[in-house]
Amino acid sequence: MIYQPPTALPPPDLLVDDDVQRALGTHDFDQVFRIARETAGIRYSNIATECEI
Repeated sequence: MIYQPPTALPPPDLLVDDDVQRALGTHDFDQVFRIARETAGIRYSNIATECEI
């Protein structure tokens, strides 16, 4: 059996947030991750795990 970590992705409504959309539009992923961390409580280590890094 392959280990599947719990999802670290933000709730779908966060992806339509104006600040997130602006950051995505300018490819400012540092800002996207900061917003995800502050708004949804997602840690960088969870994002890395989800991306299999």
